[in-house]
Amino acid sequence: MADFDLERTQALLKGAALNPEPTWDSFRADNPDWTQTAVLVAGPMIVITATLAPILGWIFGTNMLPGAGGFVTQIFVTLIFGLIGLGISGAVFGLLAGSFGGTQSFDNGFAAVSLAAVPGYAGQIIGTLPLIGWLIGLALSIYSMVLLYRCLPRFVGVPQEKRVGHFVVGLIILVVIYAIISFPLAGLFLTGSGVPAV
Repeated sequence: MADFDLERTQALLKGAALNPEPTWDSFRADNPDWTQTAVLVAGPMIVITATLAPILGWIFGTNMLPGAGGFVTQIFVTLIFGLIGLGISGAVFGLLAGSFGGTQSFDNGFAAVSLAAVPGYAGQIIGTLPLIGWLIGLALSIYSMVLLYRCLPRFVGVPQEKRVGHFVVGLIILVVIYAIISFPLAGLFLTGSGVPAV
């Protein structure tokens, strides 16, 4: 398991949002495996968002803050589902790269997806602002998609002429996967069999 390094995490999160390309190259040069990405980028990013978004939403009156036990549970559940979501996305783009002339690698796909997601996660925090927060959040989510398109070739080596195909096919596969996953989850909650509210 990779060791957590607060200074490295701060530099990666800040760089991924404000100075992405040198940050991608720096992280890629470390040849990170998925555990390093989870500990240094994805995990902290999700925990920060899951902590700050509800608190700021409560302060600005755009969200209700759950009780102490519910708040901790919410952070934990958000972390688990966030890592699963980034992991699925990283697997799709990373493993699909081999079919488009790139290097098939879950580790590299996960790293690319996690770094590109930083502005989108920041948008979830900023989205709690009243009036224009949702618009800024939407813009940052779109920016994350643009960054993902630019970041993936650096990590999985898909050639220029196949980048659009790789990106579009990856997105289609993800939409299908999430649609399949969402049906049983929706069924659980609609029938009252889901996790009870705390």
